[in-house]
Amino acid sequence: MAFFDTSTNPFEGMNIFGARQPEYLGGLLTQDQQEKLKNQSLLSGTLSALATYAATPKNQGIGIPAIIGKAYLGGMQGAQNPYTQATENELTKLKIAKEQRDALLDVQKAIPTDVREYEFAKSQGFKGTFQDWASFMANARTPKTTINMPNPNKAILDVDKDTLTGLVASTNSARSIANQTRTINSLIGDQQGSGAIKLTADLQNFLGINTPTANVNQAVQAIATKAATEIRTPGSGSTSDLEFGAYRSAFPSLATSKAGREIMVKIAEANAARNAKLSDWTRKNIQQGTFSYEGLAAYDNSLGQAVGDDIKKRVEELTATKPTGEVTLSPAGQKAYDFYIKNKQPF
Repeated sequence: MAFFDTSTNPFEGMNIFGARQPEYLGGLLTQDQQEKLKNQSLLSGTLSALATYAATPKNQGIGIPAIIGKAYLGGMQGAQNPYTQATENELTKLKIAKEQRDALLDVQKAIPTDVREYEFAKSQGFKGTFQDWASFMANARTPKTTINMPNPNKAILDVDKDTLTGLVASTNSARSIANQTRTINSLIGDQQGSGAIKLTADLQNFLGINTPTANVNQAVQAIATKAATEIRTPGSGSTSDLEFGAYRSAFPSLATSKAGREIMVKIAEANAARNAKLSDWTRKNIQQGTFSYEGLAAYDNSLGQAVGDDIKKRVEELTATKPTGEVTLSPAGQKAYDFYIKNKQPF
């Protein structure tokens, strides 16, 4: 069984008296100082061993081995003394250096801050008198006044945001009308006006019907009124609102047939697509500060006809009249429709 780690030498760095330099001194002493200290340790150990041997009485019968052992122990102690003294010396030097730094710091604290800053500035290359430095620092420390000029883009957005909001809302409304009309159409199928259909909570809320079961006439009048009042292009000031206005008057008649409701879906989708383009144009020009209602109208006109001729022709066939013509409703339906138009959202 080994008493030492065979991968390392336990006696490395020791002299014959077992004295070895502490590792921390390696970072405090130069190489020459460390070599000098080793020699001092060896010499001190040798002299201590000889002195101990000479001072030990030889006539007391303790024997030569004991005398030699005692001399060696004296050598060990003497060999370690230079390292102990070197450690104390280095600690003393560090303590003195700290006290000198503290004293210098106390002196610096007594010097006004601006004087110390001036001295440091000179050491970094500043040219000029102390007064020049003081003037420079006073100007540097003076708060700069920031003038916040009005943001023209923000001002335009505040004025015209209702137009953009209306276009976006109308886009979403048209898409909702298209989806709900498609759903209503699938529920009604080919049923007559007295037939009953089951409405989901979403459809009830959309149509304004308070019961989950409604007859076909209720659903038809509700979807016609909803579509006619919400299919619009607010704020464009151009032709698209007039174009869709012509079709809105035909919705009460279109809603009464499956084919007519399919055309209503296409008209609503065309309105949503048109409003989406107008919304994108308006948002972009508001952000760039170039928005104007004349520009919006010109862009609307540049898009051309929103609803194709095939849809227009089909509307004429289903209503037996032009989209701008009058549509005949039942007296009760006409009364409900007129009341909604007058009190909710005239077109």
